[in-house]
Amino acid sequence: MAAINQTNQTNTQLKTDRLILRHFTADDAPRVYDLLKDNIISKYINFLPSPYELQHATDWIATHEKMRENQTGINFAIIIKDTNQPIGVVSLGMMSMHHRHAELGYWIGQPYWSNGYVTEAAKAILDYGFNVCNLNRIYSYHVPENTASGRIMEKLNMAHEGTLRQHLNHNGKLTDSIVRAILKQDFLSSQFP
Repeated sequence: MAAINQTNQTNTQLKTDRLILRHFTADDAPRVYDLLKDNIISKYINFLPSPYELQHATDWIATHEKMRENQTGINFAIIIKDTNQPIGVVSLGMMSMHHRHAELGYWIGQPYWSNGYVTEAAKAILDYGFNVCNLNRIYSYHVPENTASGRIMEKLNMAHEGTLRQHLNHNGKLTDSIVRAILKQDFLSSQFP
């Protein structure tokens, strides 16, 4: 599981074997822009503006502190330990402390695909969500074409809960969303490699 260094909510860091997960800073905006400007990721993520501009990254990072303060979400930059550059994000969004659930989100820059980084980061944030935030349920969605995201959710032992038909207007086309989720009790009893 992830080691947690939490002196306060603004300095939380999660560490795994290969990664450090930390909060984004304004200085990370150019890196986020570089990772998202080629639009390959927007093929699978509906909410990214296109074309993606540096100001979009700056504005997005500026929303993070208020989300943490309001306990409605948390975003962590995914950083390979040997570097100091973000390669993607893993997040808990739409958090409801009353209902004790949140939505798992993630993306990673194309040069870093297929290395297991997202799965490793997502396991750490699930651990954080269940054991630090005291969530009971963490869910996620993916469009049917994004089979790689579906495989990540399977590796996280997230149970298939169904398909929301024509749930998203994804790049101008109504498309289904596949829903997966994991409960705290299932996460705690999971055996991860």
